[in-house]
Amino acid sequence: MSKLERAVYVLLILVCLVSLGVLVKNGFFGPAGTEPSENSLVGKVGPSLPGTAWSDSDLNVVLLLDSHCRFCQESMPLYKKLSEMHRRNRKRFSLLVVGQEYPERLSAYLKENSVEPERVSQAPYGFAGVKSTPAIFVLDSRGVIQRAYLGKLDWIRRTRLLIGLV
Repeated sequence: MSKLERAVYVLLILVCLVSLGVLVKNGFFGPAGTEPSENSLVGKVGPSLPGTAWSDSDLNVVLLLDSHCRFCQESMPLYKKLSEMHRRNRKRFSLLVVGQEYPERLSAYLKENSVEPERVSQAPYGFAGVKSTPAIFVLDSRGVIQRAYLGKLDWIRRTRLLIGLV
């Protein structure tokens, strides 16, 4: 075997090792489907939140947020709109915010951004099996999830959410 062939083999092995490392680091070989899909959440009973009675409102909007989430910050205009709609007509829907961090920190973050929910609760394990933020859940008066929106919403999904709350 010549020096050139040996060098090519060594380079190929290095490329394979680096590629394998990248795949492992990015979770390619991790468990698939650890988070539920939007469709699989519909029809399930949402978890109870301390001090919250789903039956107090026809609809309950739950925002799963994190003050360090870039997509949550980019979605803040939508949350402000939801807060304004809630303020104008509290009987139509309740607005609740849950997060994995302390409620005091999350409340301060929301106040800085002019979002005024009825309640802010800590949910260390996420909401309805969802941990990633942002997420929005619409529950009926029995606590059953009617709609779920995971991730940052595009304008079509944002419009569907807002029309469903009017």
